[in-house]
Amino acid sequence: MAFDPRYEDYLRSGIAFARSLEGADPFGAARAAMGFRRRFERQDDDLPATDADRAFHLVARAAELLDYELPFAGDDEVARIRDDASEMLSEAISLDGSCYDAIRMRDLLRSDGFDAHYRFLSDGVDEVVARGTEARDRALAGQGPDPRLAADLAMRPCLRWLAELATRSLVCGRYRRSVEVSRRLLALDEAGVADAGFTYAFALAKLEDDHGLDRLAEATRDATRQRGGTDPWMLIARMACAHARLDMQEARRLAGVLLGAYPHAGSILMGQDELSDGAFARLAVDPWQEDELVLAVSEAAVLLQEGREYECRGTLGAWVAGLPEVERAVAREAAEDSGAEGGRARRGGRGSGGDRGSGGTDAAEGGERA
Repeated sequence: MAFDPRYEDYLRSGIAFARSLEGADPFGAARAAMGFRRRFERQDDDLPATDADRAFHLVARAAELLDYELPFAGDDEVARIRDDASEMLSEAISLDGSCYDAIRMRDLLRSDGFDAHYRFLSDGVDEVVARGTEARDRALAGQGPDPRLAADLAMRPCLRWLAELATRSLVCGRYRRSVEVSRRLLALDEAGVADAGFTYAFALAKLEDDHGLDRLAEATRDATRQRGGTDPWMLIARMACAHARLDMQEARRLAGVLLGAYPHAGSILMGQDELSDGAFARLAVDPWQEDELVLAVSEAAVLLQEGREYECRGTLGAWVAGLPEVERAVAREAAEDSGAEGGRARRGGRGSGGDRGSGGTDAAEGGERA
C-alpha cells in the first residue's frame, strides 16, 4: 500500500541530489550516489536541499512518531511524542507555508473532535487541489532527471488531503460527501496510489448501494488485478450490503472468502479491534498479509458497529463474530499457535508476542441514507 513517509522523503531528496549531479563524470556520480544512500540511512538532517524538501523531511519524522511510535507508547510518553511531532510540523510550516501535509497533520493534533477537523479539511480542499495540480504541471514541464516522478511527488500532499477528507466524511456520517470526495480523488489519482477505492467502498456500503459497488469494482479493476481482483475493503463492503438486504447466504460466503485469504482471519473477525488512524496517511501494510485485514476491519467499524447489540457490537459485527466458521477458525488458529510455540520451546527458541495497539475512534452514526 502507498505513502510510506520515509521512502517518499528518500525520493524527494534523491531528485534534488540527482539534479546536483547533472554533468558529472559517471564514476564520480556513482560514488556520490553511494554516499547519498549512506547519509540518508543515517537520517542526515542536512541532506534535503531546499526549504520544501527540509519541510517534508520534518513531516516524515513527525509521521514516524505519530503513526509508528505513538500507538505503542506508554502513558508517560504520549504527551512528549505529540509535542515533539507538533513542534516538527510547526517548523515545517515555517519553512514552507504550502506544506499541506504539515498543515493537515498539525490541525489533526490541535482539533477538538472529528467534526472540527472535517470542517478544516473541507474548507481547504479546493485550494489544496488547485496548488497540487499547479505543482504537478510545473514538474511535468520541467527539465529535471525524472519529471514524471517529480510530478507524482508534487501531487501526493493533495491526494492525502482528499483521502483524509473522504475518511473523515465517512466517520462523521456524511456518506454522500465521502462518495463525492472519493470520486474526485480517483479522477486525480490515475495510478491509484491513495487507495481511494477502500473508503469509497465503505461509503457505498453505508448507502447500501450495490450497483455503486459494481461500478467501483469496474473502475478500479486494473488497480486490484494484482490482488486477484478484490481487496478486504470491497469484500467487507459487499458483505455488509448482503447482510443489510438479508441475503445471509451471500454474506456468509464473503465472510468465508476472508477466512480463507488471510492468516489469523478468524481471530481478527472475532476481535474487531480498532486502530488509531494514521496521521500521515493510511498505514502502509503489505497486500494479503494479516496486518492488511486488521486495518480493513478497523476501518470497517462504521459498518460493523452500526446498531448496537447486547454484546456492545453492531448488528453486523455481532453476526460476523458469531458465525460458526469464525469460531472454528479461532479454535484452529489457537491450536496452530500453541503447536508453534511448543515447537519453538522444544528447540530452545523463544517466541514473541504483544497486544495489537488500539487507539479507538468514535464513529458517528445517523448518516445520510436517503
